[in-house]
Amino acid sequence: MPNQIFRVDTLTSTPFHGTPVAVCLLEGPRERPWMRDLSLDLAASETAFLLPRSPNRFDLRVMAGSTEVELSALASLAAAHVLYEYSLADKRHPIAFFTRTGPVPATMEEGNALALNFPQMVMEECPEPPEVILQAVDPAPEFVGRRENDYFVQVSNEARLREIRPDFAFLRAAKVKGLLVTSAATISTANDFVAQTFAIGGHEEDTLASYGHCLLAPFWFLRLGKSKMTGLRRSRVIAHPRSPSSMTLEVDGDRLRLLGEAVTIFRGELAV
Repeated sequence: MPNQIFRVDTLTSTPFHGTPVAVCLLEGPRERPWMRDLSLDLAASETAFLLPRSPNRFDLRVMAGSTEVELSALASLAAAHVLYEYSLADKRHPIAFFTRTGPVPATMEEGNALALNFPQMVMEECPEPPEVILQAVDPAPEFVGRRENDYFVQVSNEARLREIRPDFAFLRAAKVKGLLVTSAATISTANDFVAQTFAIGGHEEDTLASYGHCLLAPFWFLRLGKSKMTGLRRSRVIAHPRSPSSMTLEVDGDRLRLLGEAVTIFRGELAV
């Protein structure tokens, strides 16, 4: 069977909304340069590469442009959606994705919702935030955290979050790789929090969103005291504006569950 390719909009049930992800179902192992080239050619936020192991068990690797990411909530969601929708996995049983950070289970919930189980992640707090972050985001942030060259910033309200226009060249020169900005939902009242990610070194958005959900759940759990929360992920891609994506995050011990929907835009076969 030729390699199959799918384009999926994630965290939405409406076509052309949410965040686009490509899914490639492989007939056999492929080298990283081939996956990189396909990911760049598809120009989706991320591309999930699935290699079957046995029924409902798949190796999962994810490319965001030219960068391979260890863990991706959106790519895992898109992959589970494709496998269940096209009967490539048994809906009566969980799917096990084997990733670089360990297994990620996925299950079909009532309706069209999917539930995925991820480890929680925590940012190291920066008591004295670097000046480059203060200048780019907010001179008086509520919180600044750091994980390697990625930064996590809480601002005072949603209106402030919507105003942020980072200077990518300025941040890139300071070796900042990714930026996630979040606030309590003060305008989007049906939600508990809002968030937006920016990938400074590659695409304008989405790289840090690969694992940003694993940061947002424990962060807002501590501040809101709620184990189950809804969040809105805003997007500002100038060439192709999209509606915000909606998600539900549930803290469960040292793990979290992400619940969301997805919709397939097209499917086909690769000729290479």
